[in-house]
Amino acid sequence: MAGRPARAARVVLCGVLVAALVVGVGSLGSAVAATGIDGPGTHGATADGSSLAADGPSLTADHRSFDADRLADATRDEHDESEEDDENASNGGESNATDGEPLEGFDGVKTTFDVSENGSATVTVVYRYRIEGNESAAAWADLRADIDERQDAYVAAETERWNGTLEAARNATDREMNVSSFSVGTGERTTPRELGEVEFTFRWSGFAAVEPARLVVGDALDGYVLDEGTELWIAWPEDYELQGVEPEPDEPRAERPIVGWRGADTDFVDGEPRLQLLREGESRQGASPVGDGGVPMLGVVFGAAFLLVIGAIAAWWLVRPEDDPPAETDDGGDSTAVFESPPTELLSNEERVLALLADNAGRMKQQAVVAELGWTEAKTSQVVGRLRENGEIEVFRVGRENVLALPDEEREADTA
Repeated sequence: MAGRPARAARVVLCGVLVAALVVGVGSLGSAVAATGIDGPGTHGATADGSSLAADGPSLTADHRSFDADRLADATRDEHDESEEDDENASNGGESNATDGEPLEGFDGVKTTFDVSENGSATVTVVYRYRIEGNESAAAWADLRADIDERQDAYVAAETERWNGTLEAARNATDREMNVSSFSVGTGERTTPRELGEVEFTFRWSGFAAVEPARLVVGDALDGYVLDEGTELWIAWPEDYELQGVEPEPDEPRAERPIVGWRGADTDFVDGEPRLQLLREGESRQGASPVGDGGVPMLGVVFGAAFLLVIGAIAAWWLVRPEDDPPAETDDGGDSTAVFESPPTELLSNEERVLALLADNAGRMKQQAVVAELGWTEAKTSQVVGRLRENGEIEVFRVGRENVLALPDEEREADTA
C-alpha cells in the first residue's frame, strides 16, 4: 500500500513538469519569433535533410596539366560540328550553335563572390590554363579563338552548371534567388607565370541573408568542396565590418573587405563558410531586439530553453522503466550475446567511418580517413557531414585540419 502514494506523487509531479514543458515551448517559440532567429533548415540543410551537394562549376578543378593535344582535338571537333550545323541549317535543319561543352583541362579555378548590401552578388569564375611551350600556347590560342567565335555556346554550358547549384542553394536557404546576366571573356597574364584565363561573370540575386544593418553570407554555399587548385573569395561592401568568419581564412586582406580560402589548405565542414557582417556605426546591442520590459529577448530565449531541457530530463527520470537484471542462462552465465564485427564489405559508408574511429581510440584526422578508406575528399566530406548531422561524431579543427571524434560517452565505452 505504501507504493501507491509514491506512484501518485510521481504522476502529479509528472503532470506539473509537462505543464512546465508546454510553457517553456511556448516561451521559446515566442522569443524566437521576436528575435528573428533562423529556425532549423535555414543554414546548411536541404529540404530533405541532407547537406548541400557541391556540384557547382567552381568546386572542382581538373588537376591535369594543360593537355595541348587533347584540347586541340576537342577544338577541331567543335569546329567540325559547327560546320556541320551550318550545313544542316542551310538545308532547312536546326543549328546546334548554342550547344557548348563545359571547359576542361584547366589547372585551377578561382571563384569570387562580391556581395552587395541588398544580398545579391556579382560572381566571377576564372578558369586558368598554364602556358608552357609551343604546343600549349597553340592550343590556348585555338581555345581562345573558339570562345571568341562561339561565346553563346560556352555561356550556355556554364549557365546550365550553375543552375543546378542555384536550385540546391534555394532549397537549403528557403530564399528566392536567381542567376542572370552571364558573360564570358578571355585574357592572359605573364606574372608570376604565363597563364591563359577564361572568365565568366554573372549576377546571383538573393545570395546572402539580409537583416537590419546585418548580412549573413555563406549559407548558399554550405557543402562547398575545395580541392587543390581551387580558390574561393568573398568580398563585401566597404561600409560593413566583419564580425565573425568560419573557418579562419587562408588569405585575409586587411586593406580590402575580402577573405579567401585555398583548397590546398582548407576543408569546409557543415555550416562553413560563414561570414557575419554588421554595418559600420551599428552596435551589437543596438541590433538586438528588446522585450517590452527592457529585458533583452536573447535572455528570454536562453531561459525558456533551460526550462525546456530541465523539464524534459526530469520527466524522463520520473517515467523511465526500472532496469531489469540480465537473464541468466542454464549454466549461470549472462545471456547477453556477443557478436563479432561484420566484414567490412557489409558495412555502410557511415559504419566504416565509425568502425575506423573506434579502432583508433575514437579520434582521427579527416585526411587520415581519406587515406585509409581510399575515398575522395568530396565523398569523405559528405559522409562526415551526415554523421555529424546525426550526432554520431564530433568535428573540430586543429590548426588547419579537421579532426573527427566519437562522442565522449562512446569513447569511454570503447576503452572500458
